[in-house]
Amino acid sequence: MSFKAKNFLVSIVIMWPSFFIFIFSMIHIFRVHRSLSTPLLVFIYIFGSLLITLLWAGSVQLFSKDVKGQNAIMGELEKNGYTEHFLEVTSAEVYRLKEKNTTPSSRMYNIYLGYILNLANAYGYMDNTNAALETIALINPEDLKRKSQDKNPNFRMNLINYFNVQMNICEDIRDLERLDRVMYDASPYLEEFYGKNFQHDASINEAYTIYYLMHGDISTATQYANNSIGRSDKLNRYVGNLLMAKILKYQGRYNEAFSYTEVARNFATSPASKQFIEKLANEINALQNAHPYFG
Repeated sequence: MSFKAKNFLVSIVIMWPSFFIFIFSMIHIFRVHRSLSTPLLVFIYIFGSLLITLLWAGSVQLFSKDVKGQNAIMGELEKNGYTEHFLEVTSAEVYRLKEKNTTPSSRMYNIYLGYILNLANAYGYMDNTNAALETIALINPEDLKRKSQDKNPNFRMNLINYFNVQMNICEDIRDLERLDRVMYDASPYLEEFYGKNFQHDASINEAYTIYYLMHGDISTATQYANNSIGRSDKLNRYVGNLLMAKILKYQGRYNEAFSYTEVARNFATSPASKQFIEKLANEINALQNAHPYFG
């Protein structure tokens, strides 16, 4: 089922009871129920509220800029992953919400953060580091830190992903000083949230692996990669195997590195995750071809 269809269905499930109660209340307030048979009343309650719900949900899908933007972004992401069209629709929505002055108290703030993080990730995947830096700079980390204390797992996930994106950017530009500043800022939150949610753990393991790998501490980097590999869920096993491939690539062990990308394919569930596998596998192949006596 597509994101748009799921979004539509969720709207119906949430709003149908509300419209049922509304129709029930109106019929009793105006005493209409006295002149109608019970079967007819039941029919009106159920199907009348469903009809209103469908009209409401359809109108939201057609006319709400927030919903149309979300459908366009998530539809492209789930169908094709990180593409030029994804950059186009996501950039447009990010800057629309920015001009709308989306603040931490706004209803769309958490979704807005997700757009920014996905957009920065997409630029990183496409090796446009400057655009990734400009995009991640749209987030005020202090606002995000405050929101993460609401115990909302979505805000916590966005805070962890914010640090994760920053780590990946540091790796791309080989900036150890920036990396250390990011880790100094991130470590209290990574330690606080570690071990409480499998999605959090996948991103935290990635952040630590990149940090220690860039500092040449292969042993500790491997430990964090293996922490994900040892989990039972697909997300962690995907992330862990991809991290091990990256560690082995750094060591020049190209055959072993490539084998981990092949294992990661078994756990990749989205086009974007498959794109990162292909990118890393291509990098490993290019290095192996350039150094055929290694790996």
